[in-house]
This record gives sequence, C-alpha cells and structure tokens, in this order.
Amino acid sequence: MMNDSFLVLDHDLNLLFANDRFYYHFGIRPEKGARNLFEIAGGKLDLPGLREFLEQTKAQTSDCTNLDLESEVPGMGRSMLSFTARCIAFTGGRCSLLLVSIHDMTEWLRSLRDLAESEKRFAHFVEGIPLGVFIVDARGDPCFENRVFAMLTGKGKEDIKAALQESSLTGAIGAYRASTDEPYPPERDPLTRALGGMGTCVTDMELRRDGRSIFLEVTGAPIYDDQGEIAYAVAIYKDITISRSQGAAHVKKVAKGAPG
Repeated sequence: MMNDSFLVLDHDLNLLFANDRFYYHFGIRPEKGARNLFEIAGGKLDLPGLREFLEQTKAQTSDCTNLDLESEVPGMGRSMLSFTARCIAFTGGRCSLLLVSIHDMTEWLRSLRDLAESEKRFAHFVEGIPLGVFIVDARGDPCFENRVFAMLTGKGKEDIKAALQESSLTGAIGAYRASTDEPYPPERDPLTRALGGMGTCVTDMELRRDGRSIFLEVTGAPIYDDQGEIAYAVAIYKDITISRSQGAAHVKKVAKGAPG
C-alpha cells in the first residue's frame, strides 16, 4: 500500500493528477481543471524553496531529485516533508510532465525522538513494524538493526560492522542505483547524510538477492541529544518493489495522455 502523495504536474506546474492520499493528507478538495500547484487551497503548498526545487528538476534529464522541507503548513502545523521529483515526459526538448511524490516524515521523526528515550521500548517498537531499521552512532558504528533489515539485506549488524572496515554502508549491503549496474553512490546514502545532519529520502536503491531485485525507499534522519549534538543516525528501508511496478504502469498511462 502506497502511503505517499503522488502528483503529476505539467511544465507550468499545473496539477494534472493527484492520488487520493494527497487530497486526504493535506485536507484539499479536488477541483476540476488544471490549477497551479501553488494556488491550490489558498497557497497551502507555497512552501519556502519548493517552487525553486521543481523549477530545477525540470532541467534534469533522468535523475530523481530530492528536497526535505521543515516548514509551517497551514492547517497542519510544523511539518517535515520529503519531496522526490522526476521528469517523465519531454516535448520539444523540455520537460512536459513532472512526477512528484511527497513523504510526510513528521510523525516518524517525532516518534523516533520520543522512543529513543527508552531503549527497550524503542527496540520493541521497531521490531513490530514492517520496515527495515538500521541505526549507527555519531561515529558511524552500527548499534542496532531489526530483523526486517536483516531479511532485506541478508546482513546482520556484525556482518556490516566488519564490512565497513573496507567499504561504505551501501557497499556493505551490496546496493545499486536502481535498474543499473552502478554501485550506489555513498554520498547519496540517506544514513551517511544523516550523520551530517541532513534528513533525506531516496527511492532509487536496489538490492539483488537470490536472483531477484528488491527496490527500496530509504529515509534517513539524525537523532540529537539534549545538547543539540548528533547522537545517532537512523535509516528506514521500505520495500517498494510492488508499488514501483504499479506506479510505473500508472505513469505510463498518464504519459500517454500528455499533449505532445
């Protein structure tokens, strides 16, 4: 089940399509006809830096781009939103369709910070969720992984700790850029970036195990101590293999209807 909001925008950033999750999560009523994203619901999504991010993405040819925003959202309060965008159709050499996903990390980060106060309660919580969890301390040393992470990667904490002597985390788990033979760039790894104080989300990581591909959405975030220093970095690994296939089919259908 896809819990992210998905949008399709045209070159002028008019909203052509959005899934039900978008309207429900942001409390927006669907309207007939294309309207500029930043005019919908009285400018609810006119957030600092978002317009510039989408304009820059239109200049990209293939790569996904990511933006994490922490801002006041009308009717929602202080929110941490992760945006992923990619051009999916071109007309006359310019981007004519833009696919945008929005992942709300607000409650997730709040829960992590609260649960980190109780190690036992935290461990019980993360073992009960259907997502992979991997945590390192401020030095980058592994200190926790749950069984879903071990199942996804085929690696345990001690395996990774040994591999990190000669490799990055993405190298230790054998990650690739999705649908390529390129090893996943360590500088894009959300866990590595979290150690630098950045919360990010990527959807282009792939693992290959037992002759099959596992496509992952990976979200990373720093966890701070009472002095405001980074104490831990955490990454959440979500298997999006099925939803990726479903999403690709839907994007293909939308792209066929694009003006051309």
